[in-house]
Amino acid sequence: MTVFEKNVRMRIGAGAGVLAVLLLVCLFTGPARAETEYKLYFDCPSARTQTRVTARVSNGNYTVFLPGYWDASEIRVTFEKPDEIAFGDLVVHSGDTVDLSGLLNEKTALKRNGGHRFAAITFYQGSPLTTVQIQVDAKELKRAIKDKHVVIPEGTIVVTNPDGTVAHEGGLIQFKGRGNATYNNLYTKKPFQFKLAEKADLGGMGKSRTWLLIANYLDISLLRNQINLDLAREMGMRGAVECVQADVWLNDAYYGLYLLTEKVQINKNRVDIRNLEEETEELNELPLENNKKFKAENKKEKTEYRGYEIPNDPEDITGGYIIELDKPYRYKNSAVSGFVSSANLYFVIKEPTAASRAQSEYISGLFEKFLRGVKADDGVDPVSGEYYADLINMESFAMKFLVEDFAKNYDALAGSQFFFKDSDAVDPRIYAGPCWDYDLCMGNIDIAGIGSGLYPQKSWAVNIKNGKVNWYALLYKHPDFQEEVRRVYREKFRPALAALIGEEGAEGRIVRRLEDYEAEIADSARMNFVRISAKGVPGINSKAGRTFESATRFLFNWARERVADMDGVYGR
Repeated sequence: MTVFEKNVRMRIGAGAGVLAVLLLVCLFTGPARAETEYKLYFDCPSARTQTRVTARVSNGNYTVFLPGYWDASEIRVTFEKPDEIAFGDLVVHSGDTVDLSGLLNEKTALKRNGGHRFAAITFYQGSPLTTVQIQVDAKELKRAIKDKHVVIPEGTIVVTNPDGTVAHEGGLIQFKGRGNATYNNLYTKKPFQFKLAEKADLGGMGKSRTWLLIANYLDISLLRNQINLDLAREMGMRGAVECVQADVWLNDAYYGLYLLTEKVQINKNRVDIRNLEEETEELNELPLENNKKFKAENKKEKTEYRGYEIPNDPEDITGGYIIELDKPYRYKNSAVSGFVSSANLYFVIKEPTAASRAQSEYISGLFEKFLRGVKADDGVDPVSGEYYADLINMESFAMKFLVEDFAKNYDALAGSQFFFKDSDAVDPRIYAGPCWDYDLCMGNIDIAGIGSGLYPQKSWAVNIKNGKVNWYALLYKHPDFQEEVRRVYREKFRPALAALIGEEGAEGRIVRRLEDYEAEIADSARMNFVRISAKGVPGINSKAGRTFESATRFLFNWARERVADMDGVYGR
């Protein structure tokens, strides 16, 4: 017992022990909570699929996030206690269908039986976008949000189109976190991956089982990834990733505005190349990942490759492959199939996920020839005698160069840089792409040494310096690559940019006007930043905006100035 507690007992006296106990309870535990937090659920009877959302309770106040395709004038409210509630003057009994359209975006008194106000409630409604509503085990979801390695093996999902029609309704066979830095524990909005029980076409992106939900936590405009992925598609990059903005609910709770995207993978609707892994699996009894792992080093050439000791390879091991340039520490800690070049670049073999010794050796050797050739002044690999441009699809590399240069992507040499190769029988060349990961770009970065990356002026791809070999600069020193970049800029990239900045109409294009991107998501962006505060977003350029409105204004001005600067470099 503390000295203060003893003084209280002495003043009250021994005969008033009960009163003393009551007083101490008030002093040290505070007043009992006047009200219980009520679980409120909402659904729309006229919607084509019967899903519901629940009110979020924070600091005693309630927030309700309604899907954009719902009719806000026809919302059913259900609850267990009390017998009735009221939203301002609107009295509601459980099961009533009411008109909430007049209450949107304004804080309203929440009352219980008899009209006693006990909290405030605010209703928001999202933009008419794709919606993703997922149900999984609640305890496992809490674990998965904390640890991306937790895989939830089952669940259900409903995906609706912006007009409310059902894109897909069915089961899940996987739900988990994804990403690397983006799954940082400091980030309050997590990215996810889910796998459908059966293939489905979501958002018109073609049938697949595996889909990603990109959080865009570090980009307050919520648009950088979408814009740059759309630019790649507009140019016609092979395998370019499609995406749509989507509001996401998990277990009836709103989680924010996400970018629903394809995964970079071999699939006829994704990167449409030969599936070498499937063919290898057919020739071997054991699952490929059950074989012994290996790591081989060539100390003379300063190269390494790693994978699995797989007994049987297909006769043709020249493709297909998906390769990702990764950061050294991630490669060293987690890559099981991959290689390190003599230029000290670290590549993960994404597919085949379990690459054989022969497969790892083949694809690492091909990249080594390309890198040696592009470093040579004459472009010829001094070992094999092959010219660098004969080893790559030059147009794809020019397209990738221009996207990275336009966006001034911080990770242009560091990570999320993909390449792919089909079998020689189809195409013997390496392709750059698909483009991926553009949240830290277009001035949205504030890290020591980034320099000109913050500003729309001055070339970027040829000037990046982050301790790695800059293959963009090495490529650009060759006159034939410079010529290809200028051609692609003039014929494909500049027309896409013209539509983006409003110089030309965007009708019939994948890319739209910047202002149209903003308008499409405005209401959902408001909901997102009620659910996830923008104030704590770390590592970004404070001048790039701290609200959705200021962030989009910065982005639009930056993009227009960047186009003007690139015109001076590559010509129109």
